[in-house]
Amino acid sequence: QANGKKEQENYFTALLKCLNPDLGNDKTEKKNVRVSVNSFFEDKPLALNPKVQPGKIEDYVSPLFYAPNVSWLVQRNGMHPRNSLMISLNGSEGNHMHANGISMELYGKGYVLGPDAGIGLFL
Repeated sequence: QANGKKEQENYFTALLKCLNPDLGNDKTEKKNVRVSVNSFFEDKPLALNPKVQPGKIEDYVSPLFYAPNVSWLVQRNGMHPRNSLMISLNGSEGNHMHANGISMELYGKGYVLGPDAGIGLFL
């Protein structure tokens, strides 16, 4: 907003509304905020454009994520919270190493389906 970049403003407003659907509603915003001396030196509060519709999560995330510095792979077959499946796989020397050198968890139907119990009682 400060730099007049409408395309970026619309993109990030849609993202904010996607992650927090109540954001920008009159019901959730504070009406009578206490005045502070700091308000003379700060930017004015962020006002979201009410015409921008919430974005879809698929527009902002990928079904595959890999972080090489921690050897973490996440893959999912969709973004539906109840009907999609996901795997989280770690394997590294040091960071989050399990006895077998790998940790894997499966998720689906809103639950952890296969939690990795870690080292266990025996090696």
